[in-house]
Amino acid sequence: LFGSGGLCCGCGQAIPASELVMRAQANVYHLKCFTCCTCHMPLNTGDRYGLVQGSLVCEQDFSKVMKGMSALQSRASHKMVCCLS
Repeated sequence: LFGSGGLCCGCGQAIPASELVMRAQANVYHLKCFTCCTCHMPLNTGDRYGLVQGSLVCEQDFSKVMKGMSALQSRASHKMVCCLS
């Protein structure tokens, strides 16, 4: 997918409209910024990840992050999804 000329949710820098991007819900990222917020590993097409409170979390770290959340925080809204192109 191509950028829309907006800002990257990872680094806050501009994304040229001609640049390839990754998207997670309404968030748009440079390819290099589409990484797990915990281990900083890149997330690639086909990888499973979670979006927890607006942050990308890889499949390996997702359960650790969820266990660390308090019981008062809603876990129902957090689920794993798969990266598409």
